Amino acid sequence: MRWKSKTKVTINELEDDTGTITADSTEKAKILNRFFLSVFTNENVENIPNFDERYHGVPLQNIHISEEKVKKNNQQSEARQIARARWNPPQIHKRDSRKSFKTVNDSL
Repeated sequence: MRWKSKTKVTINELEDDTGTITADSTEKAKILNRFFLSVFTNENVENIPNFDERYHGVPLQNIHISEEKVKKNNQQSEARQIARARWNPPQIHKRDSRKSFKTVNDSL
């Protein structure tokens, strides 16, 4: 049932260029922005290299993708996921089963 639970995504505290650690959202955004600006560059789009074809197998031919086929595939996939969730009991990891066993023994 983990897929039903809501998860809150957060960014941990970050350290800036001076070594100061911050938990403030605005400061974290500025730190991340500076980092991504330093990593990504503006490329000269007028001088993009050409790459040789690398696929050496049988060429893909006669592929017909339609909106109806995509919808049907998605519906079938969702139905399989629902069926698996209904009919597959939750699995207990060995680590968890030992913990449960110890708890039961302790209560006896």
